[in-house]
Amino acid sequence: TGAIWIVYDYNGLNTIQSYTSMPPQKRRSKLPLKKSLFGGYQEPPRLPSFEKRTKYIVQGIMAQSLLALANLHEAGLVHRSIGRNSLILTGPSQDKTEASSIYATRPQALQVKLSDFGFAGPMQESASDPEFVVRARTFGISLRQGDTSLVATNFAMAEDLHALGFVLLGLL
Repeated sequence: TGAIWIVYDYNGLNTIQSYTSMPPQKRRSKLPLKKSLFGGYQEPPRLPSFEKRTKYIVQGIMAQSLLALANLHEAGLVHRSIGRNSLILTGPSQDKTEASSIYATRPQALQVKLSDFGFAGPMQESASDPEFVVRARTFGISLRQGDTSLVATNFAMAEDLHALGFVLLGLL
């Protein structure tokens, strides 16, 4: 009585880091062999075509990563520490590993979710951080500490996009 319960939806532990940890051919070769009906071992199925896997990466993972970041920015927040472990690959089914499988090719069965909000904060408060002001100056942007101008908020969003760009480059 009187206790507060917080319930979260389990999204799995598969991130872009785990998806890119090794090439698909090598991941396929490490899959355990399954026994056939007559007791022999079967090779794992062949990988989907390069075109299907590329479509999944571009139209699925990359597009949804950008959409997740856009939703965060529309809410007035910046992430400030996007990395390959900050993007969780999950799906609507019970099997949370399906989205990060080397056999996944349907962008519709994928959900990309942002995580690790330890450094996140309101976009308007970005210029209150002295390190943010210093980073802005290295790009020739003159800000004063505590400035809430459009330039400060645009630079805060640009930092997140910059970090996400490196994540997506690593994905490719």
